[in-house]
Amino acid sequence: MTRSEVKQRILQHMQIKDHVTFYHSNDKDIYAAYDLVNSGDKKEMLQGKTILLGILDAFDSNKGQPRTLEISFFAREKFFDSLRILKERNMMDTELNRLSESLVNRISFCEERGPNNRAANYAMGALAAARLFPKHKDAKLWKAYAEAVWNDWYEPGDSYEPAYVAHNIPRLIALGIKLGKQKELKGDKLKQVYYKFRNHVSSSGLVCSTGDGEPYDQESYVKAFAAIMEVCPDPTILWALKKTYLAGNMKSGRLSEEAFKKAYPQYVGMETKVPEMQASVQCLFPATYQSKDRLILAPSRKVGAPFAQFWIQDDCNVLYHGGISDTRGDLIHYEVDGTMIIADRGRYEWPAWNNTLLVSEPDAQYPFRQTTGVYSGRWYNSSANMRVTRGYMPSERYTINSQKSTDVHYALTDQKAPYGYMWGNPEAVAGNNDLINLREIRLEFALLPVEGEESVGKVFPGRTWFGGYEKRNVCPSDVPVDIYISNLFIAGDKGEKVMVPFDKLTDKISFGFIAPDKTQQFPETELAKEDYAIVTDSETGKQVLRIRTKYGRTVLRIQMNEQINVNDDYSRIGLSYKYVTPIKGWTRYLF
Repeated sequence: MTRSEVKQRILQHMQIKDHVTFYHSNDKDIYAAYDLVNSGDKKEMLQGKTILLGILDAFDSNKGQPRTLEISFFAREKFFDSLRILKERNMMDTELNRLSESLVNRISFCEERGPNNRAANYAMGALAAARLFPKHKDAKLWKAYAEAVWNDWYEPGDSYEPAYVAHNIPRLIALGIKLGKQKELKGDKLKQVYYKFRNHVSSSGLVCSTGDGEPYDQESYVKAFAAIMEVCPDPTILWALKKTYLAGNMKSGRLSEEAFKKAYPQYVGMETKVPEMQASVQCLFPATYQSKDRLILAPSRKVGAPFAQFWIQDDCNVLYHGGISDTRGDLIHYEVDGTMIIADRGRYEWPAWNNTLLVSEPDAQYPFRQTTGVYSGRWYNSSANMRVTRGYMPSERYTINSQKSTDVHYALTDQKAPYGYMWGNPEAVAGNNDLINLREIRLEFALLPVEGEESVGKVFPGRTWFGGYEKRNVCPSDVPVDIYISNLFIAGDKGEKVMVPFDKLTDKISFGFIAPDKTQQFPETELAKEDYAIVTDSETGKQVLRIRTKYGRTVLRIQMNEQINVNDDYSRIGLSYKYVTPIKGWTRYLF
């Protein structure tokens, strides 16, 4: 393609409506340019340079626009490395240098923090930019940011995501290599993290990548073990790599020894050692906080031996792509004779994450999962795990970042290393952020119409890419649905305490409505007075709150003034509710 054609193709990406797709829309062209530039062949390198110039032209013409083109965290390292390679080969002319430096000056490099793939990729991009322009006024800042991301992983000695194995571990290791952390990467502290993943492997080699885990379980762990072996060769890790690789996948079936030798010739003849296996309690942050994570049960490493894992922790989300936050006691992985019978990845946004077999009460209410839902005109009790809030609350070290925070989610700044921002407080996993000041409770009731997937993006921020979301989690309705609410309570070791009985309206209770909005701006207005009232429930005779919901999100806010220890005192929050709807049978809501 010519330079002009590349520019026009990149600019066409501005027509993409979905934010996530738009954000990653330039990745493919950047990867193509990198492969050509990195080939070493001068003709191909010039082709790669043409693509880069077209990309830079598009970015240059996009300056000052309300919606700006992006270089995603996935592509930043390769983009700036491509330019550096051209520079080192004396193929960067004045124009390319000018356009490159202009773009660098407009990009924010100190972005997300935390031991996850996004932050690691941002950090790798920052290091690549610093190598490209080592004399830039912010080059030292970019390096300091990358060092801070590394410390987010190394200091506590683990990742906050129990899943995303293939994304997190290889990228964090790659970041460590770039920063010269080879000694730390093979030290005892991180070995305990590597062994934690190793112990997820059954005697048959099967694994279950919990949370947002692709769900290509085998490939996910294979990539992680391969990356670990490069920096910390270990006979038990090699055993795990070989086992997970030979287990294959749903398409290939189990693979042969010859296939492994072909894929990893460097390990032919190297000793493998079967790690000991027994019933054990496994911890996140094994060398520091030792936060109990899961119970592993396996009688032996004999082929075909049964293998089971259960959650101990009750926050599978753990700040990032985990999923639901009521996981304690759930069965993650169960197999017999080399057959995975149950695989619970803890996340339900796509059908592929669901259990092979769901073990749950048929009328389980929260979270909904794949239950039969609730029935119109019946009272139900629902509660949620309040301990998850610890991870999102500020503290003395991690303070609110007002620039990045949203109306429903704090972004935090690390005062010890104030580079970038975090979406969660790392002190929570250490048990150091259990005391929260409860100032407001916000409940949202979303009602979606029958029209299908398009309705999701008009109701939920950034959710235009969740195909079929409402078809699994709600029963769509083209008519309003009434919800009756009573007794908002907290419960825990101190017993149960009713906070708001909802038997009368007070100045501490307010209502709002967020109408469907395809622009994703979602302005909130006051809920019409006829859509809420205190009424007498015909079944119980009690005074209760009735809210009439319609297409969009109905918002209920309750002002509070309560200080709670969500670990020692009250760990759950809930209410009583019922729906009244003309829909036959069950219905589901997202709230």
